Order: sequence, then structure tokens, then C-alpha cells
Amino acid sequence: MGLDAVELVLAWEEAFDITIGEEDAEEIQTPAMAIAYIAKKLNASSSVIGVCPTLRAFHFVCQVLRSQLNLFRHQVCLDSRLNQLIPRDQRREVSQAIGAELKISRLPNSIPNWTMCISTVQELVDWLVTNYPQEFVDGQWTHNQIRSIVRAVIRNQMEVRYFSDDVDLQREFA
Repeated sequence: MGLDAVELVLAWEEAFDITIGEEDAEEIQTPAMAIAYIAKKLNASSSVIGVCPTLRAFHFVCQVLRSQLNLFRHQVCLDSRLNQLIPRDQRREVSQAIGAELKISRLPNSIPNWTMCISTVQELVDWLVTNYPQEFVDGQWTHNQIRSIVRAVIRNQMEVRYFSDDVDLQREFA
């Protein structure tokens, strides 16, 4: 198993607060296999009812950005560039507002320069969902919520945006 795959497995373990054995990790070749493995490990509900954590995180980010910066709804979308939305002199304040709402101490890298490593709203949403998934999920995990987090972790760790659940992670992104 390559270094990228190890980092991906570690990120899933951290996101879901689980342990994935080395033998199991080597057998996980696709996002679909990771989703099935984690869903089984968490005894996830097969119900399709449940809030999508990525959507919830997006609405949270929109709410904070709009309230801190007096933006209109149409100004904040997934492709919005953070350095264009947030003036340099307000980055610390916005970062602290996001942290205060989630009760976390810091965003990635050094404040106020976190917009250097996270450039879009999508990347911020993925980072939040990857690092604080429980903030965006209520109660028992559903299969769809696990899928959302697994995909966010892949986007965050592998720096890819579009992929299917059947893609061979080792071959395609190594």
C-alpha cells in the first residue's frame, strides 16, 4: 500500500473515529468499498433519510460568510474563491467566527493565511467535513452520510474533484 493510500485510510479513521486494520485497508480499492466497509463498521442505517453532511457544512459556511461579510446568497457558491470573498483584513475575524461556531480552535495552517491552502468554498467545506464530521451529522450514521464524508476525505487528501465510487484509488490517483 502506497503512502497516499495510507494517508487516505488514516484520514478515514480520524473522520469516523474508527480503526481500519492493515489487512482490511489493503483490500479497500475503491470509494464504494470504503463506504461499504465503514458503513458496516459503524452499523450504519440503510435509510436514505438523513441530512447530507456536506450540504449542511456548505450552508454553515454560507451563513457565516454572509453574516460576517454582508454578502448576498448568490455571491457564495462552491466555486467561489475565498480570497475574493474575504478581504485580507477580515480573514482572521471570519476564521475565528467559523471556529467559534464549531467550537474549534483553528482552521488549517496559520490564521489569517488559511485562504492560501484552501482556495474555494468547496475546499473549505471538504476540510470542515473531513476534520469535524460529527458537527454535521445527527444521531446514527446513514449510508449516504458515510458516502458524503468518504468522498470529501478523498477530495481533500487526493486533491481530486470528480471521480466515481468505482474508481480504483491506487491506480488512478497514485
